[in-house]
Amino acid sequence: MLMAQVLQSIPSTFHCTFSIVQNYQTYLSACFEKGNTITTVLQRLYDVDQVYPQASYFCKMEWTYTLENIDDVAMRFWQVAGDKKIFAFNGQMGAGKTTFIHALCEKKGVTSTISSPTFSIINDYECGQETVYHMDLYRLKDETEAQRAGVEDALYSGNICLVEWPEKAPGIFPDGTVYVSIELVDEKTRRMTITGI
Repeated sequence: MLMAQVLQSIPSTFHCTFSIVQNYQTYLSACFEKGNTITTVLQRLYDVDQVYPQASYFCKMEWTYTLENIDDVAMRFWQVAGDKKIFAFNGQMGAGKTTFIHALCEKKGVTSTISSPTFSIINDYECGQETVYHMDLYRLKDETEAQRAGVEDALYSGNICLVEWPEKAPGIFPDGTVYVSIELVDEKTRRMTITGI
């Protein structure tokens, strides 16, 4: 009952910014178990220092796009990414992971040839003073192979890493990784769900 009141008290602007997921309700439940009142919980949600560190715990972002507006979505992606460095992209074969990463690299200012690292495992692109790593783990069996291929070194290098097929070696990803799921809506449209920003 109290949780329902809190959800009704949150203004629509919050819902526009974040989609509420199951962990959000888990978070609220934990707040109430500690004896917090509705007012206290709302204050915690609206306090800037409280909301943003916890956002990745209970919120996700969802965008729908086509090739016609993929560049705009890529620009928006970098705007909301802030100082995040590690991005793990999953989705079925042909969902458009490589295509979106290509758009991200272009918007980041990569001028070298951007190609799929299916066989090389890791491609590195120069982007001004920094390096952008584009990795494809599809051909790897497990974390051990990923480590031998240099994936873990890249992930902990402090550089931007855009990784396809992260489920092949889930144990090597650091805390703070942003997870991006891309799925087919129809032949031209994709839906992207982002958690961790």
